[in-house]
Amino acid sequence: MNIGPASLQTIVELAMPAAFVVSLLLLLLYMRAVKRSMHRRTSPRVSQQEAALTDTPQSKPPPPPAPLQIAFADATSLRQAHQGARRTAAVQILAGSAYAVTLAMFWWSMTGFPYKWDAIIVIALMFAWPLVIVVGLVASVSWRGLAYVALTYAAIMATAVAIMTARTELSAQLFATVWYRANGLSTLIVLAFLARPIRAMGPLVSGLMIAALAGVFAINNLMDSPETIEHIASIETSIGLRGYTGTAIVAIVVWGTPALAAAFMCYLALRGLGRLYRARWISDQSLQVDAVWLVFSLSQGISQNPNAGFAAFLAYKLVSWAGNRWLRPAAHTDVSAPRLLLLRVFSLGTRSGVLFDAFSRLWRHIGSVRMIAGPDLANATVEPHEFLDFLAGRLQRSFIASPDMLDRRLTELRTARDPDGRFRVASFYCHADTWQTVLRRLARQSDLVLMDLRGFSPTNEGCVFELNELLESVPLSHILLVVDATTDDAFLRRTLHLAWTGISAASPNRSTAAPLLRLFQLDALRHGVDALVATLIAAHPHQRRIRPASAM
Repeated sequence: MNIGPASLQTIVELAMPAAFVVSLLLLLLYMRAVKRSMHRRTSPRVSQQEAALTDTPQSKPPPPPAPLQIAFADATSLRQAHQGARRTAAVQILAGSAYAVTLAMFWWSMTGFPYKWDAIIVIALMFAWPLVIVVGLVASVSWRGLAYVALTYAAIMATAVAIMTARTELSAQLFATVWYRANGLSTLIVLAFLARPIRAMGPLVSGLMIAALAGVFAINNLMDSPETIEHIASIETSIGLRGYTGTAIVAIVVWGTPALAAAFMCYLALRGLGRLYRARWISDQSLQVDAVWLVFSLSQGISQNPNAGFAAFLAYKLVSWAGNRWLRPAAHTDVSAPRLLLLRVFSLGTRSGVLFDAFSRLWRHIGSVRMIAGPDLANATVEPHEFLDFLAGRLQRSFIASPDMLDRRLTELRTARDPDGRFRVASFYCHADTWQTVLRRLARQSDLVLMDLRGFSPTNEGCVFELNELLESVPLSHILLVVDATTDDAFLRRTLHLAWTGISAASPNRSTAAPLLRLFQLDALRHGVDALVATLIAAHPHQRRIRPASAM
């Protein structure tokens, strides 16, 4: 049951489009399940327990002695904002270079020509194209940044090809053809499963589809013999099936059984990945990046030597592991990293996802993120084990349904970095009558709060409750509110001033001599996200102790 190189390439070509469609379908089902559970209420007994935890005063206290001032945040140095992302990009460049050189050495050895380092460098540059995608995935916060990376690669590649073709009879057109054959199809495949709507589940679904098709191809190779065909015909006769109907039923059984078996084995392997993720051996980003390199290793290595791609992928993994381990900060620095509570207007939809994607690429090198899950970011923050629980029909166990579950969930939170130097996003899935208690607990146990109030208006009653709770329980210096032209500024200020007059005597803001709440004007992602991250770093009470991953 050997699957040859040509068959392996066909498997990848067929599996990825199917995986894209299946991922979109699963995403719709996942979002539907999340929305249903979010609108569901717990039992009356649990609701009473939730209400008992509410410590809001019954009588309205007198207003604080000092009035609340609202002002926009000052410009802050951007030096630290990109340090962690640059460190990750540097590790990927080193690991990707090891991958490309390894594959180029295999490729050149197949030609039988004496080693020429200039030629090997050109071939290695051709195989290094995945670095453009990976660096854009881990470090770029805008399409313009990704374009800069692509243009830099194109300039280096064009220069190397021009130098080599000037001394040989080879043409630039030949190199362009070879480059497209090595990278063209794989680029389309990778960009498909890294599309923002399915990025969290695309690599996992792709693995299932590849395994299923591999089972079909394996049994097809086994059946490609007169003896096997004769045996199948005897089965049809023995069970009394004849003609097209009998052939169809036998074909479904013969091809479907190995496909299901292979997919089931892959599912078990994915469950193992989920356990590795829980144990912090891998991260969500490393799963995505490894999937990119694995796809290219399959397509680039199989045309010369099936082992070449796997050897190159192994070289990449070894160098990336060593680089992350060498540059990772000491574990004791994780303790002082800020715990950020992220709140937002749920009705923002895709706008919320775009900002979160750009913001988290930078911030997660600085500190962790805690948030109440919502339909706007459910697909962006789903963790591998949560998605696998959804496939297994166990999504409900991710939802907070009681105070005990909330206590257990908070106890399980860890401040340690993943192996790639990034902190994690902790999403709290809440029912309609539990999210307020979860918010209160998270607000009191977070170091910073970032609230995205773009699109805020009188219809956002949940955000009004959150603003009241923040002024009650979080020091004003630790709060940053993001606004833009779509924010109802007058209503926001009325809401804040009204909430300020109702804070209790136990509030940490009650005795503040000059209370000031800061707003952050976000007009564009390109520079705005950099300044947003830098402003949060400066707001952290222990920001001088923060040591981004690249500082080591």
